[in-house]
Amino acid sequence: LADTGESGPALVAADAQTSGRGRANRRWITNPGSSLAFSLLIHPAGSQQAKLQLFSALASLAVCRVLNRQLGITAQIKWPNDILINRQKTAGILCEAVWAGESLQAVVIGIGINVTKGSLPVESSLQYPATYLEAHLADSVDRTSLLVNIVSEILTLKDELGIERFMNEYNQMLAFKDEPVRIIMGESVTGGTLVGSDPSGNLILDTGTGLTAIAAGDLHLRPETSTTGVC
Repeated sequence: LADTGESGPALVAADAQTSGRGRANRRWITNPGSSLAFSLLIHPAGSQQAKLQLFSALASLAVCRVLNRQLGITAQIKWPNDILINRQKTAGILCEAVWAGESLQAVVIGIGINVTKGSLPVESSLQYPATYLEAHLADSVDRTSLLVNIVSEILTLKDELGIERFMNEYNQMLAFKDEPVRIIMGESVTGGTLVGSDPSGNLILDTGTGLTAIAAGDLHLRPETSTTGVC
């Protein structure tokens, strides 16, 4: 849609996915009727184009807001792009910019949310503890209502991208804040206390010898007490 000049915003949702793509080209499977899986194409305004690195924060904050307000679920953001409930992963986010040369065509925000028990992969394949929304509710979830509210929240929040109240709320929702964590990047491991995120979307760690800013990429954040594998 971006390549063909779609003016957007444009929304594509899937009841099932067999060839979805997640971070680092990992396969993203969605069983029929079990999840909320969608991509939102938007065209950032001029001032927002300088803040592309914050679109994962934007989507994360929007999802947490809706889960809290619509479903009464307290969710947290696992930097840079996962949503946790009780420290178990329930949603993932992938934001990609579409370019034509040096010209930004669009940003595509992909979001997948585990809704029913059928959304969970077999336990043996899990690399990080996972959960689903209905495990924390007495009633079933209306996926259409959830989708509408999340998209609406994203489109509203993007006008506040990176401003002080946006970053304050985002930092309040960060998982493992003020706790010891590890950042795993290939063979490199950086440990420290998670301080928060800066206005550029970097994670700030207190390593004991000073503050270190870590940019999002193909890396993994783990609490220091975690015994789970890399995902």
